[in-house]
Amino acid sequence: MSPFLLAMSDLTKTLTTYAAEHLAGGEHFLITVEKVGLGTPKYTVVIDGDKGVSIDACSQLSRYISKKVDEELGEDMPAFTYEVASPGVDRPLMIERQYPKHVGRGIKFTDADGALVNGTLKAVSNGQITVDVEIKEKGKKKPEYKEGVFNLSDIKEPKIIVSFK
Repeated sequence: MSPFLLAMSDLTKTLTTYAAEHLAGGEHFLITVEKVGLGTPKYTVVIDGDKGVSIDACSQLSRYISKKVDEELGEDMPAFTYEVASPGVDRPLMIERQYPKHVGRGIKFTDADGALVNGTLKAVSNGQITVDVEIKEKGKKKPEYKEGVFNLSDIKEPKIIVSFK
């Protein structure tokens, strides 16, 4: 298969490779590359960082990807668009490296048993998180907390709770 056809058949993989090359060993890391929408293919390259992501970091990666596409795939490539973005507060955490910067913040997720867990992220280590889980009891105004350890592979839709206190 020609490089052109190969690239179009799996552009998500190609963009993932380019992003991973550029980010390797740095403070920023790749979360995912998603194909979104219908019509002209559009891709979203989502990156995060140990201390967050600046607009400059997104634009540097975008320029790198553009250069690689021009050099390796050529101008005969059918039209597609892409954007580089950081994960918003509405996105679930996807990889372990995202958790440490959120230690001390509220987190909610569904555990392996399907129960909703709400609490404070205390620690991250070796594929597990430690959470002070909020236990609400009827008749008590103030919730109590119990420490729980959860395997990252067992939790679904983990999201950081944004607090404006």
